Amino acid sequence: MVNQLNPKQYYCSLSKPLLILSSRAGRGNISIAEAVYEYLTPDCQVFHRSIEDFMPRDIVHEDLVRYKFISNHIPHLLSAIYTMPLFYQRKLIREKLKKTRLDKYWEFLETNRIQTVVCISHRQAFWTSVLKRNKSLDISVYGVLTEFGNNPGWRYIFWDQMNGFISPLPLSVLSMCIPEKLPFVQLPLQARSVYYSFSKTVGSRNHCLLIGGYFGQGRLLQTLQLLHSHYPDVMVYVICGDNHRLEKKIRRRYCSVNNINVSGLVDSIEQFIAKCDCVITKPGMGTLLEAHAAKRKIFLFKGMPVAETNNARFAINNFGAEWFSLSAFMKWYTNSKD
Repeated sequence: MVNQLNPKQYYCSLSKPLLILSSRAGRGNISIAEAVYEYLTPDCQVFHRSIEDFMPRDIVHEDLVRYKFISNHIPHLLSAIYTMPLFYQRKLIREKLKKTRLDKYWEFLETNRIQTVVCISHRQAFWTSVLKRNKSLDISVYGVLTEFGNNPGWRYIFWDQMNGFISPLPLSVLSMCIPEKLPFVQLPLQARSVYYSFSKTVGSRNHCLLIGGYFGQGRLLQTLQLLHSHYPDVMVYVICGDNHRLEKKIRRRYCSVNNINVSGLVDSIEQFIAKCDCVITKPGMGTLLEAHAAKRKIFLFKGMPVAETNNARFAINNFGAEWFSLSAFMKWYTNSKD
């Protein structure tokens, strides 16, 4: 069953009190959750929390700390996980045999009388479906696909505990074992309204934002070196996320260069998007949505395999994005200066 509504209309139709559940595994799903939350405020019956606020320490380590280590140091393993998703399958089998205690999460739902949980990405949906199943909870659970492609994690959740699925892509292109009778809603993923307001103003062509996402991944340093060596007058804002080693390395290397501004982990890229007319980024969902909403030029360098490869393909086809190269940048920069 497929429905088509606008995002605000749909989310506002869901029963309250409502919990929007994101994760600190990446800034992208937090950004999407913030946009959904914005639709629903100032309703005091709407909450936004991260799944890590409720999970046992060993599960946080398994889902977040281990994931961060793999994505930062052995990203090729992510390709194996996506093609042979034993990691997800193992968790589903484990929860069928042995129930993980989710008392803190259950207590939050009961205390706040939550009727609906909107799960931003599959891991949040997995643990919410586990809790609903274990406790026989009378709540509605909706999953949100937060990438522009198939994610095998969705194959391995308790679909019988789900009440709906929300996707930016049509059902016809998805192969994630979504039950045929489950209500399916195609909604565009959006950024917070502040980013759309930036589209009414033009950023400086001589200011570029270079960002590697929450973990500070990808070819940040190499891209910065290439850009600065050929365009030394361009002001570059470099956001390294929580990659402290990279941040220190760039600060040391460019300590005497006035037009390279280096930041670590930031809560928002608003102030940078407001100044810049160009964003050079890996294909993380949050940055793509925010840069596109602001109508900034998007250049890409390679990110994590599979998910961000899919995001890059979609951004190139739909957001006017291009892979970063000196020739592509020069063409854009020259035309922008005319």
